[in-house]
Amino acid sequence: KLASDLGSVIAAGQVVAFGHSAGGAASADAVDDLGAAGWVGFAPVGAPPSEVPGTVIAGAADAVVDLADVEAAWEASPAPDRRLAVFADAGHQAFSDLCNLVGEPLPDLAADLGVALPDEAELLATDGCRPDQLAPTQAAPAIEHLTVATFRAALGIGDVAAPFAPELLEGFDDLGLTVTTG
Repeated sequence: KLASDLGSVIAAGQVVAFGHSAGGAASADAVDDLGAAGWVGFAPVGAPPSEVPGTVIAGAADAVVDLADVEAAWEASPAPDRRLAVFADAGHQAFSDLCNLVGEPLPDLAADLGVALPDEAELLATDGCRPDQLAPTQAAPAIEHLTVATFRAALGIGDVAAPFAPELLEGFDDLGLTVTTG
């Protein structure tokens, strides 16, 4: 249905879907309907789309989405051109602006406003924002590189393998980044 609604303004094969967490799952579910050329999931809940090439970017320190589940879903995907990028010390919000959105930890802001957060909401709001985790601002250049490289590969722009070459990714070694291709 979505593709038919957008078909007059977006050409099939000219879309790359992406999303974070539950949005990663929603975008993965939409790729076939959109006729998407590729997909990027940031700490996605659920499996990558079956035949659509793309990249899953996750954190080994994510307490919200278990890395073992992400890896199992990635392994099960029959997509011919897929990548799994894992940051050793990244939590769930390493892929968002939530940590920097309000200038203080969200639970502190909620407490200042007299709002009690459920434990699950507090975990979701803080995982990836703790001082012992990779800061989103530190991870951003590598996340942007992987995302743009995936878009370029999916859309056939330039040398699609070059951005994923080990020597190019070496610049992110200090972030504890490993990239697996399949």
